[in-house]
Amino acid sequence: MLIFDELFASGEPVPRGQDRDNVILGCVLWADDAGKRVRFYISPGIIDGVLKGENSVHDHQNVELCVRERTRLEEACQRAFDDRPGHYVELQPHDFP
Repeated sequence: MLIFDELFASGEPVPRGQDRDNVILGCVLWADDAGKRVRFYISPGIIDGVLKGENSVHDHQNVELCVRERTRLEEACQRAFDDRPGHYVELQPHDFP
């Protein structure tokens, strides 16, 4: 069983020397699986298409939406992990019932 972190993180940090246009949008939720860390990536496609977000280019709005949809996201993360176990899992539309 996964134990999810309390906080969502926004996208990916911009590496030093790179343009902000290269930032990966979306949200990240981390979880523990028997002492191993698992990173769940919630892409702009999931935020806009599945969660019905308004505009996935706004990091703070993405995080706020993910917080509001926590129960649904944790269920999708568990489903995705059961289907595709690994240390990095990107949520797909079919992970949501």
